[in-house]
Amino acid sequence: MQPYGQPLATGTLLENRYRIITLLGEGGMSRVYLADAIRLGTRVAVKENLQTDPHSRAQFEREAQILARLSHPNLPRVTDHFTDAATGRQYLVMDYIEGEDLEQMIARVGRLPEATALAWVQQILYALEYLHSQTPPVVHRDIKPANIKITPQGKAVLVDFGIAKTHDPARGTLTGARAVTPGYAPPEQYGLRTDQRSDIYALGATLYTMLTGRIPPEAPLRSAGDPLIPPRQLVPALSQHTQDTILRAVELQPTLRWQTAREFRTALTAAPPPPISATIPTRQPNALTALPWAWAVGGAGAMLVIGLVFAGIVAWLLQPTPTPAPTAAPPTAAPLPTTVARGTPAPPTAAPRAPTPPPPSSTETIVAGAPIPTAVSPPFTPSASATWTPVLTLPTLTVTPLSLKGQIAFLSNRASNEPAKCSNLYQNIYVMNADGTNVRRLTNTQMGDDGPVWSPDGRLIAFTSNRDGNSEIYVMNADGTNQRNLTNTNRSVESDPSWSPDGRLIAFLSTREGDRGREIYVMRADGTEQHRLTSGATAYWGLKWSPDGRSIAFVSYRDENYSGNTQIYVINADGTNWRNLTRYPAENGMPAWSPDGRFIAFVSNRDGNNEIYVMNADGTNPRRLTNTPSSETFPTWSPDGRLIAFSSDRDGNPEIYVMNADGTNPRNLTRHPACDSASTWAP
Repeated sequence: MQPYGQPLATGTLLENRYRIITLLGEGGMSRVYLADAIRLGTRVAVKENLQTDPHSRAQFEREAQILARLSHPNLPRVTDHFTDAATGRQYLVMDYIEGEDLEQMIARVGRLPEATALAWVQQILYALEYLHSQTPPVVHRDIKPANIKITPQGKAVLVDFGIAKTHDPARGTLTGARAVTPGYAPPEQYGLRTDQRSDIYALGATLYTMLTGRIPPEAPLRSAGDPLIPPRQLVPALSQHTQDTILRAVELQPTLRWQTAREFRTALTAAPPPPISATIPTRQPNALTALPWAWAVGGAGAMLVIGLVFAGIVAWLLQPTPTPAPTAAPPTAAPLPTTVARGTPAPPTAAPRAPTPPPPSSTETIVAGAPIPTAVSPPFTPSASATWTPVLTLPTLTVTPLSLKGQIAFLSNRASNEPAKCSNLYQNIYVMNADGTNVRRLTNTQMGDDGPVWSPDGRLIAFTSNRDGNSEIYVMNADGTNQRNLTNTNRSVESDPSWSPDGRLIAFLSTREGDRGREIYVMRADGTEQHRLTSGATAYWGLKWSPDGRSIAFVSYRDENYSGNTQIYVINADGTNWRNLTRYPAENGMPAWSPDGRFIAFVSNRDGNNEIYVMNADGTNPRRLTNTPSSETFPTWSPDGRLIAFSSDRDGNPEIYVMNADGTNPRNLTRHPACDSASTWAP
């Protein structure tokens, strides 16, 4: 089992589409590079398998398959994987997660504030709930500070699935590498069966390190008598409740731990956390920097550890199993902290200020900074002082089943060589009758199309495509003919088109402002007269123009009071008057207006995994429509507002479903082994 030699040189081109920038990290099993996806104009992380034996190559391929079917905001997204024809090397391409991992952060600043650590661990627990709810469950098996990255927006992302496994309770491990990280691996991972509770132990040990600055003793050494110092003995200011929650998470016997990620998360939020500090401490670490972060054991030390491992396992197995204490009813979860700490002092957060537009022009010429034309149906004149006046005293949704009519456009990779792998590449736009019949393909590109949206008259479909080497906005006839590029920037990422209700304008997102991030732009439907609506963007996406033309809904991280989670916002159509509709410490996204403008369907993981919700258009009265352990995404309303189509992987792979608008009577429309998603109902 020989690893490859030198790392790839800067400038190396893989598959004619990934240009290596630099080596990010290297371990015994893999290297990770930062690379430019030259056809997309984005940066990605490219993981290279360093092992050449058949078992390791099969393990690497399995990691790609596990990640390819996952979709969660606190997990990386796999976009491609391949074997280089010239060298035989295996590569996995993922989203590049910017930021600092917790190992680096703790080494730099020492232990973290309690509320900061709890907020980040709760985000990882949402990801674990999602992983463990898969069929079969996915067990990460290597949770540790080095595998949790904190993005610049304060989001915690669980990375590196190199030794993840799928788990069948009746059979134990199906496949998986045998590896441990001392201090974080539970005792059963030293050669015995692991399950979801093994991740509970590892995350509890990670939280211990975050709060104390110390790595816990290895599990076999604990079994052999090396005690775990209670965290409050190291940090007296730590709350008793948090200590008790951690100590239960790291019980040596799995039956005594929290049994599920949700149970662990509920316990952490049962007591209000202490006030969160505005910044992460900048002092230098003490005990932590003297401890090793990688396991490198040799000579007599190796013999000692091996002996203690087996002695510890035997001692642990021979321990009597205490009867667990009766479990009280789960307490009501308290909200997450209102601020997430950063590595440098955060400036005071000012209320977002929208640019004041000049007076409306008497002509229809669009110039930079001017409001959009006032002829949007119904006519209105937006102003900087406009306020949101709810027009809602809404009845409860009451829906009766009806026949499925009309057409639905959607994305699918069913024409690729490996349709079961949900890669963004080879996604093309398809259309079908709303009952799932008469499926036909509209686009044909190997570089991936995305985000189809119908024009209000149903004659055109706007979409995003990378076919010209850069993400641009395209439009085509509803039968797929006359496909043309509207934005033609060749330098920035253009995405998320949304039509104005009269079909004269298209709102979209663009990174053409460089490091300013994504901004909301508007252009005429023929691509002319493009101008910017917003300033100071913070990762906008999911644009949806309201049916009355007065508002645009979108998704953003801009409000830091919700622990870095995405929220759904609405602004006036001239870019003024921001307001947060969701205000919930979980991920909220994919807004979809009902045809009458009274409701917004959306996706949230507030109950542990992605589900479809609906709320009044002013953000009040959110209620859940779906309730499954799978991922439910991309809601879209039927033209009469009585049905909602959506994507779900409840049958093992993403497919298009439809349900009544009150969530009843869900049924599968596509029934294809490929990945079908992002449906949109024709007007």
